[in-house]
Amino acid sequence: MSPLRTALVSTFVVFAALGVWAQAQPPAAAAYVGSAACRNRHAPIYQRWTRTRMANVVRDPKTHPDA
Repeated sequence: MSPLRTALVSTFVVFAALGVWAQAQPPAAAAYVGSAACRNRHAPIYQRWTRTRMANVVRDPKTHPDA
C-alpha cells in the first residue's frame, strides 16, 4: 500500500473512531443556571438587560417556586 493511501486510511479510521466516541457520550443534563451566569461573559449586555422589564419579571424557580 502506498504511503499516501496508508495516511488516508489511517486518517479515516481515526475520524470514524472519534465520531463513534462522540456519539457514545451522554449529553450533559440541562439545568437552569440563572441570569448571573451571563453576567461574567456578557457584562455590557447584562447591565442593559437588568434595567428591562423582562429582567424584573423572570425569576429563578428554585428561589421562587410560585414563578
